[in-house]
Amino acid sequence: MNKNLSVALTLVFAFFGTSIFAGNTNGQEQVRMQSPFYYLETLAPGQQSVPFEETHLYKKQNRVIAGGGERNVSSVQIGSAGNLFTIINNEVRSLAANNDINSVVFIHRSNPDEFPNDNVGQYRYDVSTDGGDNWTSDVGVLNPSGNNNDLACRYPNVAIHNPQGNVDPNNAYLGYKGAWLPFGAGGTWDGTVAGTARLDNDPTTFSETFYGYNNNEVLIASGMSNGSQGVFWAVDRASQDGMNTDGIIIYQGFWNPTSNDINWVVNDIIFPNFYQSQGNSQVTAVNMAFDPSGQYGWVVMTGDISTNGRGVLNPIFYRTQDGGNTWSGPIELHLENFPNILDKLGGDPALTPTTGFDSGIAVDINGNPHATFIVGDGNDYAITTGQGADLAIYNFTYFSNATSGCKWQAIKIADVETFRGQITSDVSEDNRPQVSRSPDGTKIFYGWGDSDVNVTGGTNDLPNLHVRGYDVVTGLATPVVNFTEGDQVWDGGALFTLFSTTTLVSGSTYTIPTVFAELNPFTGSDADPTNFHYIQNIEFSDSDFTEDITPPVITLNGQNPMSIVVGDPFTDPGATANDNLDGNITTSIVVDGTVDVSTAGSYTLTYSVTDAAGNEACEVTRTVNVLAAPDVTPPTISLIGADTITIDACSPFIDPGATANDDVDGDISNSIIVTNNIVPGVEGTYTVEYDVSDGAGNAATTVTRVVILVNNPPMITLVGSATLNVEACTDFVDPGVIAYDNCLGILTPTITSNVDINTPGNYTITYEVTDGVNPPVIETRDVVVNPDVTAPEITLLGDNPAYVYLGDAYTEEGATAEDNCDGNLDGSINIDDSALNTSARGDYVVTYTVTDAAGNEATKTRTVIVNTEPEARFGFTVSGGQVSFTDSSLYNPTSWLWEFSDGTQNSNQNPVKTHFQSGSYSVCLTATNIFGSSDPTCEDYDVAVGINDGMLVNAFALYPNPTRDRIFIELISSEVDYAYISAYNLLGEQVKTKERWDFTDLSNATYSMNLNGFAEGVYFIKIQTEDAMITHRIVVLD
Repeated sequence: MNKNLSVALTLVFAFFGTSIFAGNTNGQEQVRMQSPFYYLETLAPGQQSVPFEETHLYKKQNRVIAGGGERNVSSVQIGSAGNLFTIINNEVRSLAANNDINSVVFIHRSNPDEFPNDNVGQYRYDVSTDGGDNWTSDVGVLNPSGNNNDLACRYPNVAIHNPQGNVDPNNAYLGYKGAWLPFGAGGTWDGTVAGTARLDNDPTTFSETFYGYNNNEVLIASGMSNGSQGVFWAVDRASQDGMNTDGIIIYQGFWNPTSNDINWVVNDIIFPNFYQSQGNSQVTAVNMAFDPSGQYGWVVMTGDISTNGRGVLNPIFYRTQDGGNTWSGPIELHLENFPNILDKLGGDPALTPTTGFDSGIAVDINGNPHATFIVGDGNDYAITTGQGADLAIYNFTYFSNATSGCKWQAIKIADVETFRGQITSDVSEDNRPQVSRSPDGTKIFYGWGDSDVNVTGGTNDLPNLHVRGYDVVTGLATPVVNFTEGDQVWDGGALFTLFSTTTLVSGSTYTIPTVFAELNPFTGSDADPTNFHYIQNIEFSDSDFTEDITPPVITLNGQNPMSIVVGDPFTDPGATANDNLDGNITTSIVVDGTVDVSTAGSYTLTYSVTDAAGNEACEVTRTVNVLAAPDVTPPTISLIGADTITIDACSPFIDPGATANDDVDGDISNSIIVTNNIVPGVEGTYTVEYDVSDGAGNAATTVTRVVILVNNPPMITLVGSATLNVEACTDFVDPGVIAYDNCLGILTPTITSNVDINTPGNYTITYEVTDGVNPPVIETRDVVVNPDVTAPEITLLGDNPAYVYLGDAYTEEGATAEDNCDGNLDGSINIDDSALNTSARGDYVVTYTVTDAAGNEATKTRTVIVNTEPEARFGFTVSGGQVSFTDSSLYNPTSWLWEFSDGTQNSNQNPVKTHFQSGSYSVCLTATNIFGSSDPTCEDYDVAVGINDGMLVNAFALYPNPTRDRIFIELISSEVDYAYISAYNLLGEQVKTKERWDFTDLSNATYSMNLNGFAEGVYFIKIQTEDAMITHRIVVLD
């Protein structure tokens, strides 16, 4: 597969193009923002960096915090990464929590500045086992094969696997899944890397596996989630060209108790048929989540599959109701069909609402999604931002008890002032909607970043963290809380906020695990190391849920549609309205529309109601058909799908449904009444009956579907190959199987094995599971134990190399030998020292050889060095005040001591000594090796140093002196055009290399020398022009 990186980067960084300035609205400048998609660590062709003065760090450093900057937020620094690219993809979940073990895990890329042997293609993690109070940081690396070339690993997701009933964090594991690509070879995304680690941080529990799904035609895995016990999920995008999204890949992982690892498979690939615009697939923000039971899951994204030419992005959903066995969709929510969204945008039907480019999602206790998007006006797949843009964040959720047409609702969480901020010169950030739920799924928490428009002028460069909670049971919400505003550290600094998918709970307090990213405080660059901070007190309590944001629900009474004959009286059956807080508010319903019983035609009645908090219900309509003659023709019902369906007894029955059509009322499928006698979990043959009546009361013939529930046997899937070839006497680890039953979940198999790893031959491992109903299910694996081909291991005793003083006897220290099959072979070692001569200087080799019973031979050598202490010798050259010494000592010295007549010393092999005064000097060299030290060898030398030239004595001024971290050199007057500036310590060693200073332009008349890293002491600043030289003595303080 060939993928062109230069083409891919155009998508990755400018998926929908570049920012475009739009017209002026209400006197405020507005901007149409398009998706940035910063997925690779380089700019797209033609993309320009913005000036530092337009970025987050500059603005934050120059902002005065209102209110004095008290500490509202408690935080602790955790790990760091080599750059910012761990966390900029909003849908990648790098933070996980588990309330049962009070633990939080954050995964990130490594930081080579902290770990020089690492690279940024490797993962490390931070873990707290006491609810985020104390942390162990930068544990790892998890994926040692990761690099920044052919297996460049990026964007890690993480989840926690806690064994059933476990309360000890040290027995739990993290599971991770990230993207990889052959970055050095110019490739695009090729697959995922996945593995596990036990939370006691034992490196022997770390694992890594590289996957190349869909013929390596993937993008970036995101939305990693826990499903049912021991089941994990993630979502990705299929892409043939490394740019456009062809389909959505759903990954499923199964916990393997044998290997303590997660075995990942492709659960499904779905194809929503995304609209293509300017060669690009219109889809982004792919995310997913499951409810606490793991049975109800939702995949969400924003995109365009309607091809209606509106040029907007809509929320798109897929869902499962049977634990991922089947997925249904797509469900595209057209934003223009939500009256409250249009009202927010001013009520103009010509406006085209569109989502932003990030999503958050959680699934509640009822299996309903809570997907959050920023929504505003837009077109051409861009969103209008800036002051007066009427942005808001909405929760798109499903009300199963609502009337058809009102089941999907957009509940406004809050108004939003700003949208996109320029965080670094190359990377921007939108509002990053985050969603977290309580472990039981009854509380949902929405978070987003937003800046004070009065401070930034309409950009989101200084985001604060805003959070609001929602109680699924009561329908009440908390007030919106701006957690970071006024905090002396985090005000305007809630960068790349990340929530865990689940909260921690203590009594009535819900703590949302949260991480912020901190830019390099000196450069503000995304390419420099990034620190991460865990925010400890993003909290709500039960008493905070006081605000009603849930709309009432209207339910029609009677038939819809209804039919009467001209002249017959019409009595509206009416409707009922119920509110989560106000209760029955049927008397407040307002009905709009009339029915003219004297004139044949179709009439519409609209029912609306508002609760005491001002929440407007989704309007419900009834169609009344006034007929010229009585309707006596009953409707007809047609089944969708087969009339007989066979499913597993423990899988929920997902009714494919039916359609109903009437010659007068048309499509009345929403009026079908469904009844069934299915008993879940019990084998048998059941019926599902579909009935409907039209508006005139004509009943359709009942249509029946047969549903057969069967107890399917468990499934066993081998992990790894069905035939394993191993070498005799090696450590053999059975990779195991995945055993799963629809009723019982993950099963532990009974394993029978006759493998004798010490004896070559053919063996069999048998795996057996049972569900207690069906006959046992058996799977086998063949194991071929091949002959021993591994040589013994020789370990030398004593030193290697060994040292013998010239003329002394050599003492053999010996060796040991171990073989994987034969064990100890010490007595079989042959030692050959025939070449050794301790009477002559030299490096000699002693050879050790041993052979095991299978004929595998091992050899090892020891070097024996015969020598004496060194003889010190050296030469030197004098150039002005600088003397260069060259060591030529005999007999392999390993250290040197130069002692100068001015009382200074130097331990370099070939030092350079600088004198600032003319005169006669001497030096003595002592050379040392393992055998001892030489006698000192001494030499005299003369130097002639040019005196300070009179023309320079008053030409320069140095200040401050003494100083700490910087010295300024000011040009007073001079006839020369340039000078070289250097610095020396008292030993005459150059500690600051020569730097040229041009001062033909008097605006450059002050030179600044950085003294960071200088130890406290006395130094000399040397100023050298073409014809003269002067030195100044300075004092550096600690």
